Amino acid sequence: MLTSLLLLALPALPAATPPAPQWLEITAPASRVRVVTDSGEKAGRKAAFQIAQFDRALQKRFAWIKGVDETPLVVFGSADEVMVRSMAPDTTDAEKDNAFSSYLAGPTQHTGALRTDLPETSDKDRSPTRGFYRGRASFLVEHSLGKAAPLWLARGLATFLSDAVVKDKEVQVGRMTAADGDGARLAAPPAADFFREGRTVDRRFDLLSGLFIHYLLVGDNGRNAGALEPLLLSLAANDAAPAFQSALAKVTPLYAGFPKYLAAKKFQPLKLPADPSIAPAGFTARPLPLAEALMLRAEVLFDLNRPVDTRGLLRQVRAADPTLARPLEIEAVLFEREQRSAESRKAIEAAIQLGSKNASLYYRLAQLQWSRGMSKPLLLSVQKLLETARDLSPEEGNTLSYLAEIQGDLGLSQPALENAQRGASASPAGVYAQMALARAQWNAKQTDAAQATAKKTLALAKLATQKQRVQEFVTFAAKNKRLQATGKKPYPSQFGPPPAGAFGAARSEGGADRVSLGQARTDSADASAITDCFANRNDAACARAVPALEAACAEKQSTSCVSLGSLHDGGFGIPRDRRKAAGFYKTACDLGDKPGCARLAVLEAQGLGVPRNAARARKTLESLCGEQVPEACIGLAQLLQRTGLAPDRDRARTLLKSTCDAGSAEACGLITGR
Repeated sequence: MLTSLLLLALPALPAATPPAPQWLEITAPASRVRVVTDSGEKAGRKAAFQIAQFDRALQKRFAWIKGVDETPLVVFGSADEVMVRSMAPDTTDAEKDNAFSSYLAGPTQHTGALRTDLPETSDKDRSPTRGFYRGRASFLVEHSLGKAAPLWLARGLATFLSDAVVKDKEVQVGRMTAADGDGARLAAPPAADFFREGRTVDRRFDLLSGLFIHYLLVGDNGRNAGALEPLLLSLAANDAAPAFQSALAKVTPLYAGFPKYLAAKKFQPLKLPADPSIAPAGFTARPLPLAEALMLRAEVLFDLNRPVDTRGLLRQVRAADPTLARPLEIEAVLFEREQRSAESRKAIEAAIQLGSKNASLYYRLAQLQWSRGMSKPLLLSVQKLLETARDLSPEEGNTLSYLAEIQGDLGLSQPALENAQRGASASPAGVYAQMALARAQWNAKQTDAAQATAKKTLALAKLATQKQRVQEFVTFAAKNKRLQATGKKPYPSQFGPPPAGAFGAARSEGGADRVSLGQARTDSADASAITDCFANRNDAACARAVPALEAACAEKQSTSCVSLGSLHDGGFGIPRDRRKAAGFYKTACDLGDKPGCARLAVLEAQGLGVPRNAARARKTLESLCGEQVPEACIGLAQLLQRTGLAPDRDRARTLLKSTCDAGSAEACGLITGR
């Protein structure tokens, strides 16, 4: 009894903080596949083994498959369903079960995610990693056969290959477990409908296409595979149309036997032998610092355009290792996307102080400081930034041309000419690059060459403001050619603001295996005017910004189109014109800019500049707000506020608060009334 009382009297000890997960990187030999896992070395090696065997089995069986090792592949393996689900791209594809696995094909790196805690798949169960394998197979099919492959063939192969299971000694593909229990309801459509291009693509069509591929490769003991292989090889070789049509003509008649095969419902998998040279014990494993593992995940979420989740991970990265520049690089681009130029600049400067090796950051900081009539100290400072950007990315045309213009202002005619020549070579159709060369040639006393370059550039200029600037140079050169022959009449001013660079597209430390930052908001072509316009609603600055924004929008810089739409929408510096605003928003939306789609929907809901379609607009805003697009949530909140219903007003306040908390200055301003 005394012992019990003593125990009760002891103060409760604080609960132990669970240790941070230990991350490992498993690398397959002679492969560009890496598995990043917090599930332990055994689970990581198993996942890497299965992926490597899947790739190798397809390569050995299908001679037409190419590109397996061209692009790095990083796969996150975890028992944490929430984490695995968070890595999945947005999709309506029912075949991708994002709770179990997913695949994202990026421009410089592919990323996958899969669960490591699932039991072995039985013969009748669908593969829990089919989302990953479907993405992998879809990439390999398109990369190998090209976009010209018929729909039934491309989608059928992806479906056939995606229901895969990797065992110790064999790889099974074409298991077609989705057809089990559905076969009675599946009927082969008429051949003309099945082979028709432009038809509706859905899960049912995918399944039927996959079953037809199964019939060709597996049915009747694979006797039809000999007809399919030449068609695949013809597409892979990019043969001329007659050769392709000849190969196709040997496949389509085989469809006659497909309905009977489909009704029989006997879909055995295609079994491919595993490669004995690939063994889990041969893979290399290294512990990953927590900051590096978190950073890898943050970059994927950034590519998926999920800023709230990205920022949450970036905070964890900075807490784990405050010396890394990479989190600030990404933060800078996030601010740019939100048109928060001042905060973006601070993040850029902080990243540079930490030793960033991202050339586009140095270019962007130089671009932000551009103005007409720059002082000599500023010119020297910008020159240093651009020289660093050039050293980090020697062939970037915008950097070379802008550097040439700055050196021209500093009177450094020979270095300016050398950089301008390289910049023009890198951007042969770029008006800015060609006019930087014309000016450098003129100031180096190469007057004939300068005139020829400028006259050629007149044909390249698409916008009236560009043509005017080029013509000004042509007129100046014709008038002052004799004086400049002795160096008495240099061309005094730069052609104009430096073009929007690849801010966010280049990587920092980490080499070629890191995820690209992707396209950033680069609508500050005339940086000082844009900043003053959007930060201070300065009408004069907005008016000055229009030509540069028009040029950038014409070059398909979607976010510049959004900015132009904003100016026309609000009448900032130019007359309000909702029709033009809608046009620029639509241009941006067609280029894949979600904020542009949201702003267009707001106008559509009210019938401003476009025909009114409130139902479609509301649906668009609901969908985009669900994807955490700030403009959509703000637009939806504003529509809800107008209904006069208390529940709608409550929801509007909730939307604005959550959007404000996520970092939207516009939402915060609407809450406070500023």
